[in-house]
Amino acid sequence: MSSLRSKIAELEAALGRIGAPGAETAERLFRLMAEAVSDVFWLTDATATRILYVSPGFEAIWGEPAGKILTEPAEWLRAIHPDDRGLVVKTLHEAHRAGTTIDLEYRVVRPDGTERWILDHGYPLRDPQGIVTHWAGLARDVTTRKAAEQGLRESASRLAEAERIGRTGHWSWDLTTGTIVWSEGTYRLYGLARGEFEGTFDAWMRRIHPDDVARWEESVTRILGGHQAASFDFRVPRSGTEVRTLSTTAEIIRRADGTPSAMFGTTLDITDRRRAEEERRDLEEKVRQVQKLESLGLLAGSIAHDFNNLLVGVLGNAGLALLDLPADDPSRRAVQAVEVAAHRASDLAQQMLAYTGKGKFVIERVDVSSIVTEMAQLLSAGIPKETALQLNLAEGLPLVEGDATQLRQVTMNLITNASDAVDHKDGVISVTTGVVHADRWILSTAYIDDQLPDGEYVFVEVSDNGVGMDETTRARIFDPFFTTKVAGHGLGMSAVLGIVRGHRGAVHLRSKPGKGSMFRILLPVAPSIPEVRQQHREAPRAPSAWPIAGTVLIADDEPMVREVAQAILERAGFKVMSVADGRAAVEVYKANVQEIVAAILDLTMPHISSEDLLRDLRLINPALKVLISSGYTEDEMKSRFRRNGPDGFLKKPYRPSDLLDRLREAMAPAQDLTARGFPKQMAFRASPPAPRRPRKKSGPRP
Repeated sequence: MSSLRSKIAELEAALGRIGAPGAETAERLFRLMAEAVSDVFWLTDATATRILYVSPGFEAIWGEPAGKILTEPAEWLRAIHPDDRGLVVKTLHEAHRAGTTIDLEYRVVRPDGTERWILDHGYPLRDPQGIVTHWAGLARDVTTRKAAEQGLRESASRLAEAERIGRTGHWSWDLTTGTIVWSEGTYRLYGLARGEFEGTFDAWMRRIHPDDVARWEESVTRILGGHQAASFDFRVPRSGTEVRTLSTTAEIIRRADGTPSAMFGTTLDITDRRRAEEERRDLEEKVRQVQKLESLGLLAGSIAHDFNNLLVGVLGNAGLALLDLPADDPSRRAVQAVEVAAHRASDLAQQMLAYTGKGKFVIERVDVSSIVTEMAQLLSAGIPKETALQLNLAEGLPLVEGDATQLRQVTMNLITNASDAVDHKDGVISVTTGVVHADRWILSTAYIDDQLPDGEYVFVEVSDNGVGMDETTRARIFDPFFTTKVAGHGLGMSAVLGIVRGHRGAVHLRSKPGKGSMFRILLPVAPSIPEVRQQHREAPRAPSAWPIAGTVLIADDEPMVREVAQAILERAGFKVMSVADGRAAVEVYKANVQEIVAAILDLTMPHISSEDLLRDLRLINPALKVLISSGYTEDEMKSRFRRNGPDGFLKKPYRPSDLLDRLREAMAPAQDLTARGFPKQMAFRASPPAPRRPRKKSGPRP
């Protein structure tokens, strides 16, 4: 525009010299100048109705001879694009009426149909009295510039759209003036409308999370100090409680002498990516926890298995010793103390099994509030007097299906743990029960996410205002043998986790150092069952006498177990054959099928599983009475023997009376063994029965 105004001034000066001395020379020079440039010089009369002069550049831009517009002035107006014609006429009319300059941009349509953008500047020429005598001007073809401007607008639009889609923005910072300019995308990232940002560094820092301002300033200082570029993440509080995480990459722009002149950067919203990374880390941590629990569970189960086998020897031999000692023998007290210690050791083994989810479960419908009340009364005497035990128990809770003894242990362990954590006066332990609808999010935030189904859950919440736990302790609180107590064995909380998981429940933990702890147990509500009418049941008959005769096969890989079981059975009057693995058991049974009346099999043995061993023995004789012995629960045994299971279960460790009672129950109820001699009632065959062959009526059905 400045060059255009300069040429207008030259035109005005040249026109002023026309008519003066030497006017012909001036006019000739003017025409030479006008014909030498591509712009169009024009001159009209005072009314602008007659065109007096148009330079040759008119034909190159308008596509028509300059002489035509001199004879037909209306052609100039008709060549203007219809969409621009009204504005041009209005602007010219107002300028002529007021005698002011003319500044216009408009399009003309050439005879070949192409369009050109024209920048037109007109100026009134006045005589010494100030009266307008002519209008002069300069028209320039700005089509190329307009196309470039349109391209820039389209590029800016595409960039803005790309920033919107990609949740990005860009910014520039003039280090000389301190002015900061944000793109539309950057405003969007900060949750601001255009104009709400003041464009200064201080105003920018006020938009950053206070905890991240120092890192922002440090990064800027590092760039200004010589680093070419830097990337850093920071948080931006937005409306309400929303906080977004952004990542900026900034680069310095330097002058020729190396001094910084500006900084340019891009910003990306990484909130979703950061959240996905956190979810991935949480998932990896949960997988790690599950793997750790599985590994520790295998370890605890293995220890409990071996421990129970040792306790069989302790309890069995103690029981045999008591049978040999007279009632008034003073040594009985020492042996009985051994029995008591062995039972306590068995309880520890059960806690280890509870951690694996394979502890003993007797499933029934129980009221959790009643269990808490019972245990609170029992434990209140052991809680320090300075500590208050507060119960907030909901009445009429839905029942849960579970083992009441195991749930009592959970309650006891949680209250005891809370009592140990409260080591100051004014301590408070609060136990709350209730029912809650747990959705997938609540269940997924449990200590272990076992993918439990949404639904109604009864909860037991035990909280205290004790010392609390740091992150390291929280991560290990449920590990077997981990304890922060001087005299602890580290099995209490691991048993809690195992029992709850065994009940298809969940555990939530919240704790901070000095802020106390909160454990919340979720147990699924038992499904409703229709009421059934009480039916008359015959009173159970007293068990018949149990004739002891025949041989019992013992298969167990632990020598001490075999020795104790053999001693118990031989003392009772049985003959015993013992083997260390399943393959040997099959061979011994095949060779002595007529003598062996029952078998006691360990649940886990080398070479062949107990399921396969039972199947092979039953193929030889379907009537063989079989006991399965294990430190695991009967439910675990039943889950492994889906069809054609054993006749009974012998829980390790056991006393002599336990072994004989289980064997009697397996052998006696099926038949009236008193009416028939014990050996005679067994009709064995060395091979399985042929298909569809009817049984003989003379032999009892086992």
